[in-house]
Amino acid sequence: MSLMPAFKIGIWNAWILQVIFYLSMFIPNLFLDKEAKEKSKRMSQFPPFKKTANILAVSTHAIIMPIVLIYSIFLPLKIGTAWLYAGLIIFACPEA
Repeated sequence: MSLMPAFKIGIWNAWILQVIFYLSMFIPNLFLDKEAKEKSKRMSQFPPFKKTANILAVSTHAIIMPIVLIYSIFLPLKIGTAWLYAGLIIFACPEA
């Protein structure tokens, strides 16, 4: 067993979960009325930090997100492992 998986682009890679994640955020917005869309938009913005903290939050987000997306394209899903099922449970649980 290796700590580094074999990276290659394939159909059953983690990008499938990224697509499901982003679709679950955007599809419900198609069915909301204008007032609910405004409320959703306000809730998705960063909280009112001080200027320095806001810059740090945005820059950290801008650095981490491309890394996660690129990693998910090449990371193969190992079907039938305990780690996959534990991760799917965590992935599927709604935010508290």
